[in-house]
Amino acid sequence: MTSSAKQENFFDDFVTTRSKHTVENGNGTASEEQRCFQFFDRDGDGILNHGEFHHLCCQLLSSNDDCDQQWTNQDTDKVLQLIVKQEEVDEDKFKNVWKSWIKPILSPKCALLVVDVQNDFISGSLALKNAPAKQNGEEVVPVINRLIETVNFDKVIFSQDWHPDNHISFYKNRHIRNFHSSSPIAAEEAKLIDTVVFAGHNGEPIEQTLWPAHCVQHSTGAQLHKDLQVEANHIRARKGTNPEHDSYSVLYPTPEPNNNTSGPALVKQLKQQGITDLYICGLALDICVGCTVLDACRLGFRTIVVEDASRMLDEDRTLKMKRKMKAAGCLVVTSNEVSDMVSGLVRHPKLAHVTELNIIT
Repeated sequence: MTSSAKQENFFDDFVTTRSKHTVENGNGTASEEQRCFQFFDRDGDGILNHGEFHHLCCQLLSSNDDCDQQWTNQDTDKVLQLIVKQEEVDEDKFKNVWKSWIKPILSPKCALLVVDVQNDFISGSLALKNAPAKQNGEEVVPVINRLIETVNFDKVIFSQDWHPDNHISFYKNRHIRNFHSSSPIAAEEAKLIDTVVFAGHNGEPIEQTLWPAHCVQHSTGAQLHKDLQVEANHIRARKGTNPEHDSYSVLYPTPEPNNNTSGPALVKQLKQQGITDLYICGLALDICVGCTVLDACRLGFRTIVVEDASRMLDEDRTLKMKRKMKAAGCLVVTSNEVSDMVSGLVRHPKLAHVTELNIIT
């Protein structure tokens, strides 16, 4: 494909010169969806046949020259079956296709979710540099700052572990709770980073990894890194506030008592603001970032991990987590890819499938 041919991509032109996209018709100016329909209705019969609609999909979802390797005829069939429910698209049906599928892909509402870039994970009691992967958590700070400075996110969220001193995850607190009979390790034998099973208030088993005390509420270790660029209109989400439950995910499904900053409350806020795409990064990729990603996918967000803005604790565990994330529908990118995705210039087929599923669920 030549560079001149690439300039003929309807949707690239639409994104970059959106305000100029009106064409004259008998009643004045055509709407956005009318102009799109007319462009791809090559034979002018008022119907997008399979070939014409496939051409539309390829232009909508190609982010490089190998369009047909990214989006197949089978993918087009799936869209027609799920959204249109027939093999051709007339002008009336196209209005719904435009509103529910094409427009969200062209104009996503995007939030950046920065997970737990806190002192204790960088230089404190649970510093990543002391974990098996020996990574430096501080390295994510300039990458995240650059994203905040250069990308036009609709919302930026910073999460924090925010634990009470008697939190269930702290190794020092193992003796103040009863161990469940199913625990593979007894209380007197448990060591740091061991996974044990406590008995809950009703005797139910609670599996828990024993961590050093970290991110205790109002402590220096719980604060965000001092060089992180925190905007005035950001959302602050604090998790792990329930002493009897550990919350790795910022989007955990069970409400925490007296906490309306994360979990279901945060999800409700993002949905109310129309957020479609979550870009997630931070510390650590194999635990809190990964668990947040899995919940974001489950909740129907188009979910993107910014890998170079994240760091890990353990390499083997990270490989397993990345397999889970990709299987859930997540896209893994680097920070230099984000701006074009947020602006709509790059439109990934994998995320388009998430948009399809959100329409029918």
